[in-house]
Amino acid sequence: MMTNPFQQSRRPVEFGLLLALSFFLPLLEAPKSIFWLAYVLVWLWNSGRSGEWGGSWDRWDTLIVAWISSGYVVAAFAGLHHSEWSGANDLLRYGSLFWCVKRSNYSAPELAWLAGTLLASCAIGLGWGFWRYYVSHERTYVELNSVGHVNHSAPYLAICASLALSLLLACWQSWSATRRLIMACVLLFLLAGVIIGASRAATGAMLAVPFLLGAAWWRRSRRVLTVLSLAAVIAVVAAVFGNIGIVEKQRTGYEAGDHLSHRGTIWKRALVGWTIYPWFGTGIDNYKLISDEQVKVKVEASGQSYQREDYVGANHAHSLYLNTLVERGLYGFAVFACVLIAWAASLWRRRPAVAGSDLEWALWGAALAAWAIVVLAGIFNTTLHHEIAILALLLLGSWLSLTRRVAPLP
Repeated sequence: MMTNPFQQSRRPVEFGLLLALSFFLPLLEAPKSIFWLAYVLVWLWNSGRSGEWGGSWDRWDTLIVAWISSGYVVAAFAGLHHSEWSGANDLLRYGSLFWCVKRSNYSAPELAWLAGTLLASCAIGLGWGFWRYYVSHERTYVELNSVGHVNHSAPYLAICASLALSLLLACWQSWSATRRLIMACVLLFLLAGVIIGASRAATGAMLAVPFLLGAAWWRRSRRVLTVLSLAAVIAVVAAVFGNIGIVEKQRTGYEAGDHLSHRGTIWKRALVGWTIYPWFGTGIDNYKLISDEQVKVKVEASGQSYQREDYVGANHAHSLYLNTLVERGLYGFAVFACVLIAWAASLWRRRPAVAGSDLEWALWGAALAAWAIVVLAGIFNTTLHHEIAILALLLLGSWLSLTRRVAPLP
């Protein structure tokens, strides 16, 4: 799978820009933004000049347009005004990239190089994060430089670890022992980053991935579920008895009576904020602008007693679902929910045949794991935005692009 992708590439400059974007995604802010814009513009130019737009229009295309436009509709009718337009631009960034990759018809070597680049950049970024945490002491947590806070870096690492696991499972028979060992080391390195980062949401979601991929691989190999399940159980037992940082963090929270790290009060504030602006929300990235006075008036109007400590403020709602609801209202939340449902439905309806190629299985498994991490870790953190969204949608878009050539999308 890892032959030179530029030898027979129909669009070498375009694909090179995509690889550059993927490489800088967790590393540096300015280059990834420059390469995103350059990639989309070159993709549009190439497609317009050749007349090749990736096949006929399908339901995913309609949904992507609705998803991107929903950000601007929300901005136009937002209840609060500050960052709603720039927030909508973030949706445009990852939505447009998703659409381009989905319609690109990249070859198998190109898609394999894209996956490899995502893993390499994440491993480099994690190495840098370890240096800044253990050596230079610039960071309080292990973080990826251009992803940021550990609650964002950890899901990114978990998705990349899942990609490594999916590649290892899919290519185990065809790869040499050296390649297996290299990928296994990458997998363990990325998992170490997730665990040391001590994000409970990302770690919990990551623990679900072995069981999910094991079940997904059942038709291809029944041993996978047994091996992965056993490995997950052993890891949990070792973590508990070893009293590693994430276990100690959870135990400390329980002893202090703060099981959710203040999320309960943040969620209450989000729900009140949604009732103030129910249809189009506060606008993307405007959750932090909801004032204590607004919350107080709304709570007391409902006949309840208002205590400020029961409605703690924060920059976001610390939940993908509540944050989407309060910032985009029912309209934006409905579109967002359709995306998650369509993602799951496509994975189920277009799961690869037993005789499918290694790459098809690897990308399908990675897209499945990315969905699971976004959905599960999203209960406690805002997982589908910025770099995490770009990473997850690159994997989904790659798989959708490949599966279009196997059979038409539903």
